[in-house]
Amino acid sequence: MLDIRIKLRIIEIMELALELNNKEKNTVFINFMGHTPSFSISIHYSGWKNNKEADYRETVYFTELMIKEKLKQLDKIIEILKELK
Repeated sequence: MLDIRIKLRIIEIMELALELNNKEKNTVFINFMGHTPSFSISIHYSGWKNNKEADYRETVYFTELMIKEKLKQLDKIIEILKELK
């Protein structure tokens, strides 16, 4: 089971991604994989284009018990998304 702090940060990331995807210039893809468990995000700063790699990509695996490190990774993602607003 995921730590509540991790759950709350994932929800915040998803909310920010939904907000940003309403704007024309950014495209954000988010994915939570329950079987791993892991969370991934990719951001295309100028919008998604066929055969173009994401400008930013991060995957956070929650199988390890290093919660502080995982929280820092999620906080970094939140910071990047807030800068795009």
